[in-house]
Amino acid sequence: MLKSHKSNVIIFIIIYVLFAALGFGNTTSSDEKLEISNGFLHYFENNMMFCLLISSGLFLFSLSTFLFLCPNAYILGASIKSAIIDDVSTAKLIYSLLHGIFELPGIYFFFCIGVLPLQEAFKYLFSSKYEFVLNDLMAYVLKHFTVGTAFILIAALIESLL
Repeated sequence: MLKSHKSNVIIFIIIYVLFAALGFGNTTSSDEKLEISNGFLHYFENNMMFCLLISSGLFLFSLSTFLFLCPNAYILGASIKSAIIDDVSTAKLIYSLLHGIFELPGIYFFFCIGVLPLQEAFKYLFSSKYEFVLNDLMAYVLKHFTVGTAFILIAALIESLL
């Protein structure tokens, strides 16, 4: 399992950095503002809905995981660029990104759930010692869901306080 986490981390970071850089590079103005509500429940619901969409790859052979993760990273890059264009203070930018310390790991745990079918397919195709154990997979999904939800809860709390 540790080996699969290493590859998951690498893939997650590559996707996030690549699409955030694309969003950052393609943003030329800050004319379009995102409307933000300040409620904890609003942030939690919004982030959990996104995480559930990411983890839906569990049932859709990981396709939806990548379909939803890439635009999210793109929007992050575009938001950072818009903040820079608007000359937002460094302190305000840091405070805004603070909740990401918890939100991104939360998203990562749901990403792991979403790419599980793809990982299992690669193990089946390329490993002579592959063994499908449903209980182990269910425990993996439950653990990642629980830890991911805890991170999203903390991130929503921080975001609502900013």
